[in-house]
Amino acid sequence: MASITWDEQGAIDRPRREPLDYVDPLIGTAELGNTFPAVCLPFGLAKWTPQTVAGEHKGQPPYNYAHRRIQGIRWTNFISGSAVPDYGSMTVMALVGDLRLHPEERASAFSHAHEIARPYAYAVTLDDYAVRAEVTATERTGFLRFTFPATDAAWVRFVKVLFDRDPSDPRLYHLVLDSTALPLDRCVDLVAEAATAFWAAEEPV
Repeated sequence: MASITWDEQGAIDRPRREPLDYVDPLIGTAELGNTFPAVCLPFGLAKWTPQTVAGEHKGQPPYNYAHRRIQGIRWTNFISGSAVPDYGSMTVMALVGDLRLHPEERASAFSHAHEIARPYAYAVTLDDYAVRAEVTATERTGFLRFTFPATDAAWVRFVKVLFDRDPSDPRLYHLVLDSTALPLDRCVDLVAEAATAFWAAEEPV
C-alpha cells in the first residue's frame, strides 16, 4: 500500500476542460445497467470499484447505485456492461472497532453526497467507521488510501473473491492488517501468494 498523489478536492474544483471530465462512471450502475464505476486506465489490467454486492455472479455487477451500504473496494475482472464476471477478484475494506469478516456485517453506510466517481479515481466516506476511502489505478495495480479517525482498533481487511461462491464459503481466505500489530500510520509492504482454482488450477498469483 502507498499514499496516492491524486488531489481529491482538486478533482472537484478544477474546470471541466478535458473530455475525461465529462465522463460519469455512475451511469448505468442501477438495476439492469450491468456497469460499475471502474477506476482504470485504457486497456489496464487493474479495475477497481466500490463493492455493494458480495461474490462474483453472472449478471450481478459488484456495485449497484441503489444500494446504501459499501462492503469494500474491489479489484475486479468483471467486464463492465456485459454482465460477465471473471476470476481473480480481491476486496479491501477498512474498519474501526470490532473485526467483522462477513460482507454484510462489515459493510458501512455511505451517501452519494460524499462519493466521488471519476474514471481515474474513486473516493467515499464510510459513515459507520468515519473512514475516508480512496483508490486510483495504474496499468497493473492500484493505490488505496484509508484515512482513519483517532482509534486504537483499526483494521484493513483483504479477501479473495471466488467466482459464483457464497460469501460464507470456507474456501474464501482473509488477510487482516491489525493496528495493534502493524503500524498503519505509515507504508507497509505486504507479500502474499495464493493458488487459483477452476480453469487455472494451482497457478500461483
